[in-house]
Amino acid sequence: MKRIAAFLCLQLWLCASSAQPEEKRPSLEEASVIAYSKAFAKRFGLLDPSPEVEMTEGVEAIEFRVESGRQRGTLFRCKLRVYLRTGLPIAYPKEGGSASRDALLLPEHFFLNKNEQNKRWLALSPEDRVHFKNQDTFIRNAGLASPDFDPPKAGYWRDLNYDGFYRDVFPGIEYIRLDSDCGAFADIKKNRAVQLWLKREGGRDYRQTVFQDPGDFLKFSLSSAFLASAGKWAKPADERNRAALGRQQK
Repeated sequence: MKRIAAFLCLQLWLCASSAQPEEKRPSLEEASVIAYSKAFAKRFGLLDPSPEVEMTEGVEAIEFRVESGRQRGTLFRCKLRVYLRTGLPIAYPKEGGSASRDALLLPEHFFLNKNEQNKRWLALSPEDRVHFKNQDTFIRNAGLASPDFDPPKAGYWRDLNYDGFYRDVFPGIEYIRLDSDCGAFADIKKNRAVQLWLKREGGRDYRQTVFQDPGDFLKFSLSSAFLASAGKWAKPADERNRAALGRQQK
């Protein structure tokens, strides 16, 4: 019920106000910032979208959420849940109708869990380490980028990794869940134009390439109102992650 209350409150852009007393705001892991199209609202019985956050260009709906990051070695991770119209030439990380990255995280496996100072991972044979890493086609297939991104000279880029995807989650709708360290959203400067980029079919393997070619990506606009609201939750999550990392390194 707490998640639902936070969802409805943030839909109306009330809970992101810094003027609201801290004790009445949802906790970080209850926060949800959403935007969607008019067609999505009509289909799923939602309020009509505000013009400042209405989605277009193939993304039917998007949700930003802060979640526990303990499985990935941090307190918090920032997620994007993206609902797209079917048929876009997206380079999904695996063939088939759906896939998850969960099995490619070290803590998923009891013999690699509690991997202090990388000791358990380094104890594997080189062949096992190479094979396991090569299965992770979920990384560096998406990002937050400014329209002027021209590496390495100009623009903003932060990697997003696929948590998973499900094609045809509803008729005509595909679903992608993206993962990032919360700094990807916290570091966006106020009123800066930033887009969601998803690698298109035929794009190169960026696990082996330093700089992204803008031509390899489909680009979707994100409103400044959506980014600003997401940033208000990402910033404290990022600060707490950095503080925890600092304590671990002492």
